[in-house]
Amino acid sequence: LHLVGSRRSKFYYDLSVLYGKACDGCVDLDRERFEFHIAVVHLDGSWSFPSSLDEADGSDGALPPRRWSFPSAVRRLAELDLDVIVPHMFCVEGMTRFRSLVDLLDIPLLGNHDHTIWLATDKAITKQILHANGIQVPQGELLQKFHCEWPTMKVPVVVKPCNEDNSRGISLVKHEEDLKFAIDHAFSFDSRVVVEEYIAGREVRAGVIEEDGGLTVLPKVEYFLKDIRTAAHKLQTDSSGNLLNKAIVAAKQDGDRQCPADLSDVLHQRIDAMVTKAHHVLKCRHYSLYDIRIDENEQPFILEAAFFCSFAPLSTITFMADHSGRDDLKHPELFHSFLERAAQEKSREMIRIRPD
Repeated sequence: LHLVGSRRSKFYYDLSVLYGKACDGCVDLDRERFEFHIAVVHLDGSWSFPSSLDEADGSDGALPPRRWSFPSAVRRLAELDLDVIVPHMFCVEGMTRFRSLVDLLDIPLLGNHDHTIWLATDKAITKQILHANGIQVPQGELLQKFHCEWPTMKVPVVVKPCNEDNSRGISLVKHEEDLKFAIDHAFSFDSRVVVEEYIAGREVRAGVIEEDGGLTVLPKVEYFLKDIRTAAHKLQTDSSGNLLNKAIVAAKQDGDRQCPADLSDVLHQRIDAMVTKAHHVLKCRHYSLYDIRIDENEQPFILEAAFFCSFAPLSTITFMADHSGRDDLKHPELFHSFLERAAQEKSREMIRIRPD
């Protein structure tokens, strides 16, 4: 079952539907091997179970699907006797509380548990945990609204909300006179803001997946940037801030990235060691993804951890896996294998707890 939607904002609702459509709309999915269902959480808190996401938003011209109250939707989820749920919710509540709901219903989930996501959605806590375990992160400070609203660090710095994704609210500040505006902008997204040192250099993403033989680091992606990745590098919006129908595709420009990244052997080894360690330290499951900055001495620093993937053809984990040179990791084979892995893990757990 594809779980999409948001109660928090139209932006996150639209983003979830966008990624859900990209995954479910892939023509290469094995629909004889898997039967896909859809559940949508609407902005007013009601649920629907449309036959397609086009039906959910009315783009197919059909009547909107029936709305279900939360208790009725929970009963409906139980009636469906689901093998696995794929979450496509990107607001904090969707990535945490709704994953907790799935866990309480004893339905297998593809991806990381809610207790892992809680840590990763808070950039300050993620930095503290990684640093405490000997994993390099940029130096930084935590600001809190009405408590500590000004940093001691000097520019250049990167200012970003603690609990916001897709680079929303992020600013690179090179001049002291621009710092207040950047902090106020970040506070407009969250009451807690991280201010961290700006590491001039290269930026890559590294992904880790779990296989039967252990952890595999996928081919890395390098982004060719003037300074830092902003929201415009990830999603395209109109003048009003609404996501475009092709927001994902439109944000990806030819020549703005390279996979596999052209890195030295030493740098590959350093990044591989740090991301596999981070995967264990943060108690990840199935996969994990990291934004990394590399300084002039080829020292890598983890900027953020991203523990969600919609497994659409253009998703980052999918993109990396497609460059692995392995047919069994190409899309949608990796997605299919993760669906089966999640369902099998639940089956093994049920066998383990079954009374004699």
